[in-house]
Amino acid sequence: MCAESFKEFADAMEKGTSAHDVASKALNEHWNVIFNGDGYSEEWPVEAEKRGLLNVASGIEALANIGSDKNIALFEKMS
Repeated sequence: MCAESFKEFADAMEKGTSAHDVASKALNEHWNVIFNGDGYSEEWPVEAEKRGLLNVASGIEALANIGSDKNIALFEKMS
């Protein structure tokens, strides 16, 4: 996911968009993932759900999701 985002940033800047504009656009589009609280508190899972974010609580759960269609498509796109 990070590699794909960095590629999109680089592509935009190579086409002449300023780094400031690229960063501003990314922040505006993805502000919902920024949480300045304690990610280990009981508050975070509630906040993540309100924002529509997947909250993976364990490595085992994360590994179970790695083979999702969305992730496979991303890996194929970036390989």
